[in-house]
Amino acid sequence: MSDIGNKRETPGDDPAAVMAAELKRARELQGAGHEAQLAARDMAAMRLLAVKQELAPYVESLPEVRGFVELALVSGERPRLWLDLVSYVVMGADQQHWQLVQDTVEGREIVFETDQLDELVAFLRKFIAHRAVQRERLLRSDTASAKPLLQTVSGGLQKSLLWMAWLAGLATGAFALIALLLATGRL
Repeated sequence: MSDIGNKRETPGDDPAAVMAAELKRARELQGAGHEAQLAARDMAAMRLLAVKQELAPYVESLPEVRGFVELALVSGERPRLWLDLVSYVVMGADQQHWQLVQDTVEGREIVFETDQLDELVAFLRKFIAHRAVQRERLLRSDTASAKPLLQTVSGGLQKSLLWMAWLAGLATGAFALIALLLATGRL
């Protein structure tokens, strides 16, 4: 018989001790990797916090954007600074540059990318201003087209409510009359 590939154990090698040492080493390596991931996530969150602090005075000074721009920093596997319901800033894969991402019907789209904080803040100010104008235009067009419809619906609604109230009163009176007749024994 050949002993190629078979390792002979020396009397001092305990398989349980070898396995315990390997498990300990694997746990240490995974712990170090996990700590590195947490440190990278914390660094990304801190860089996004810097963006939030730069934008906060701008957003607070514009009453037009208070209703839809929130600047919400959300931690997680990949921290995000949400601007509104569809736009957010994240750190790139290398954790050295910022990306403005917007969710669209076609999917996620990277709108802007830079490694300079000043460039990002300047772009975000313009982006927020354009989103505010776009939102105002949509709200105006929705209310203008909804007014005739609202007047028609409200007029019809008022008439139908009056008819329903009249019928409810008639039915209540009829039931009360029948109950009175039954109680007095005349029916």
